[in-house]
Amino acid sequence: LYDIPEAKTVFRGTFRYPGWSDIMDSMKRLGLFAEEEIDATNMTYRQFLASRIGVEADNQLEEKIAQFLSQPNHSLAIRAMRWLGLLDDTNIGRKDLVINITGQLMIDKMMLQGDERDMVAMMHLFKVKWQDGSREIIRSSMLEFGTPNTDTSIARTVSLTAASAVTLIMEGKINLTGIHIPVIPELYNPILERLETMNIKMNEEFGLPETLTLQ
Repeated sequence: LYDIPEAKTVFRGTFRYPGWSDIMDSMKRLGLFAEEEIDATNMTYRQFLASRIGVEADNQLEEKIAQFLSQPNHSLAIRAMRWLGLLDDTNIGRKDLVINITGQLMIDKMMLQGDERDMVAMMHLFKVKWQDGSREIIRSSMLEFGTPNTDTSIARTVSLTAASAVTLIMEGKINLTGIHIPVIPELYNPILERLETMNIKMNEEFGLPETLTLQ
């Protein structure tokens, strides 16, 4: 896809808080992301959670959930679902898809507050062996912060990139048709140049030691 056949290994990962994968995997195993409609008009979140594994929403619900997941009662996933409100007696009060019920609860609970800001951290590490036998590490990184009460770094980096592409098409500076991933110089060069004018850019470092790692 990237047309770099000389690359021996390409690995892509995402930075997450410790435990994120376990939490999301547990919620998936409980069927909380299912795309099926249920009638939760007279159902509490606690009953909703219990219904996903066919048990009663009694005082032993946490133990039942933990047993279903083969985890201890105090596991991070159980604590996360308790914090999220999935063990509360609050009424849901609507018909909806299961994934929408879970998603809306996450949005309501996890939304950035007015005095908070998000952060985008991106890093590319290239371990290069040149034709003359020399080696080096090249690091390309970006740290972008949102602005409280104004916009988020996620919104800026995603929407301004797409908007730049649209603007360049309207200006006749991109003439490609169809659907493409952005690995074509005609696409990414002018888009990156426009983003730099909005202070969205990668910091490039060359000649770094081979001992450099993500840690």
